[in-house]
Amino acid sequence: RFCSLSTAFTQAFLCCYCILFGSGVGLVYTASIVAAWKWFPNRKGLVTGSIFFGVGLGNLVFNLVGTAIANPNHYNVDENGEFPEEVYDNFSHMLKVLSVI
Repeated sequence: RFCSLSTAFTQAFLCCYCILFGSGVGLVYTASIVAAWKWFPNRKGLVTGSIFFGVGLGNLVFNLVGTAIANPNHYNVDENGEFPEEVYDNFSHMLKVLSVI
């Protein structure tokens, strides 16, 4: 129910989302910090803090936008810990919209 791929191919979903996504994010953090340190060698703390601030702000925005798309009516989970079917139906649309952003 979480995602059509995750129910059919759980291992593939975990590999792609968890391992590959985590590795990619780690590479992006490292590359951006090293490049910023080369541009501002005397301000390493400032540029590192600015990069992490930008990443955190981006995560905040993506979280709010993703929630607004997937759960526009602000449904709560039921007694089984599941959202209504409408939220699950909006999940793939949310991923498509966030991938464009």
